[in-house]
Amino acid sequence: MKPVKIVTILIILISLFGGYVIFKQTQYNNAHDGINLTSETISYPYSRYCSSEGKIYFNKPGVGYFWVKDADLATFQPLKDVSYRGDMGKDSHHVFFKADKVAGMNPATTAYLGNNFCRDGRKVFYANIEIKKADATSFAHLRSYYAFDKNHLYYKQNIVSWADVNSLHQVEYGPDGSAQADEYICDEKNVFFRGVKIKGANPLRFKVLNPPDDQYQSQYAFDGSHYFNDQYIISAEKHSPENGGLKLLSLDGDFGWHAIFYSGTDFYCYDHQRHELVSLGRLDNTAPLTRIDRGIYTDGKHVYFTFGKWDKTGGRMPHYTGHTTGICAVDGVDARNFKASGSNVTMEGKAGTLYLCGNQNYFHPEYRNDGNYNQALMILGTDGKTKELPIKNALSKSIDDYEGPSIFSTEFYKRLFNPGWDDQEY
Repeated sequence: MKPVKIVTILIILISLFGGYVIFKQTQYNNAHDGINLTSETISYPYSRYCSSEGKIYFNKPGVGYFWVKDADLATFQPLKDVSYRGDMGKDSHHVFFKADKVAGMNPATTAYLGNNFCRDGRKVFYANIEIKKADATSFAHLRSYYAFDKNHLYYKQNIVSWADVNSLHQVEYGPDGSAQADEYICDEKNVFFRGVKIKGANPLRFKVLNPPDDQYQSQYAFDGSHYFNDQYIISAEKHSPENGGLKLLSLDGDFGWHAIFYSGTDFYCYDHQRHELVSLGRLDNTAPLTRIDRGIYTDGKHVYFTFGKWDKTGGRMPHYTGHTTGICAVDGVDARNFKASGSNVTMEGKAGTLYLCGNQNYFHPEYRNDGNYNQALMILGTDGKTKELPIKNALSKSIDDYEGPSIFSTEFYKRLFNPGWDDQEY
């Protein structure tokens, strides 16, 4: 065959493949785009289902409403409880996961166990997937996405390999054990995170470092020898933390995307894509630091605040490239005179707490969800408006973050060929 013909055939094949990829990507996008409801809706409490103009809809936050095509309005009811609202419902004929029917479930005998676990007397399901090896008579929801029967521990629809169902125990938040972790669980020999065995973790000393009220997506832990982020051991090979190891300072997503650790006067942020510590530098402090409020700390001498910034490229069409996390001392503030002076205060549409030091007022917003740059503490001017504190002496680091699956990854093709592949990723 002549080289020209070979090149022509290759161009045709590449064009066909490219067109197919574009078609499947469009299919994926369309499957994840809901509609806006302009008419009055009636919501079901503790549920993402609602009714409008005689039809049942499922609301996927940030995406839109999806019509539950085969649902009977007269007999429809969501499957939920107060703790785990769930994404399931049923009527007299069908069981539904989100907007789709669940094949093989009997609605007359279906019992909701929590967090999308169900059984109908004969079969056990997680969402729309049958757990075929589950024993329906002994199956029970444990916590978060964990469940168990007399034989196995399950995370969602998957059997947790190596887990001893007879010695399971929850992992506690340290140091006082005032709450239990959602995604970690132990047996007498192993620690698991989201059903994945953590190699080298000691279940007898394993404690979660996150505060019990923390809503951060990642969890951090320590087992007496290693620090962990989710199922990964945190690498500190490039650094040598002194004085007994690291202390977790901040993991507040509102005021810094990457967790901040410190050891003595050395500060680090954690790169959760590469699973390693990144040096921020040194602060002239007398650690240990104590928490004043979310993202605000003191060493008894200075007051420090954390901040975070979404990094974007410039130009006409900027896109997200990473995130900057930092910590900074408040200039001119003596921590001994820094006191809360008012709570549940609203400033410029933001709720928060007022702090006073001398004649200067400061404002700590409870939550900031707008803008590219957010500080845990702001200065309050005499005009009643908040202003950003200077950060010229801050310790900060910009870290490039992951932007999505590469065309060379299996995740890319899971999305490509199965538009509903992530329906269980809640």
